[in-house]
Amino acid sequence: MANTDKIMYDTFLVGVYPGLNDEMIDYMAAQIIDAVEHSKL
Repeated sequence: MANTDKIMYDTFLVGVYPGLNDEMIDYMAAQIIDAVEHSKL
């Protein structure tokens, strides 16, 4: 279970689907970058 715990605690899922256009992907990327830059890790 060590690998399962590693994935569960140290990763996150970005849900996507084929209907995303470039604008939607750019928005998602900007939000992730903003969250990482403002995290206290």
